[in-house]
Amino acid sequence: MYELDSIVNLYKARTGVKRDKEVAARLHLSPAAFSNYMQGLNLMPQFAIAQISEGAGVDPMATMAAANVTYKKTPEEERSWWMAKLENLRI
Repeated sequence: MYELDSIVNLYKARTGVKRDKEVAARLHLSPAAFSNYMQGLNLMPQFAIAQISEGAGVDPMATMAAANVTYKKTPEEERSWWMAKLENLRI
């Protein structure tokens, strides 16, 4: 449930947004930047994480954890910690 795609889909459902391009606009991000965050090429900024969390009705720590797990450059020892954090937040 708390993977980044799932959280963004929940954000879309709760805000009535249909496309990633619209999500990017609401977060004051370029569509390319938002796409890079979703693909794990760049780490999503904390302010965007907070906005998505609020719109989705999700604990910001879950969104932060999902973003860090998604980010391809997160070191493996950190990724393990974030994955464990996600598991704890699913309860």
